[in-house]
Amino acid sequence: MPLRLNLALCYLKLDMNNEAIEVCNSVLKHDKTNIKAIFRRARARSRRSEWSEAMYSCLWCSENQGTT
Repeated sequence: MPLRLNLALCYLKLDMNNEAIEVCNSVLKHDKTNIKAIFRRARARSRRSEWSEAMYSCLWCSENQGTT
């Protein structure tokens, strides 16, 4: 998982948002509560102007921080 999360971060830094979302989704298939994957997917979605999806994910992360 850490390798995939690092890959998603690299994609974000390269402004490759679609790829970052795909990698985060693959992590979330195995661990539905992975905060880093959810947050990084939210960042990519916000860059694609998918505001409601990004906001929902950010709210979930803030509510569940430290519980998973």
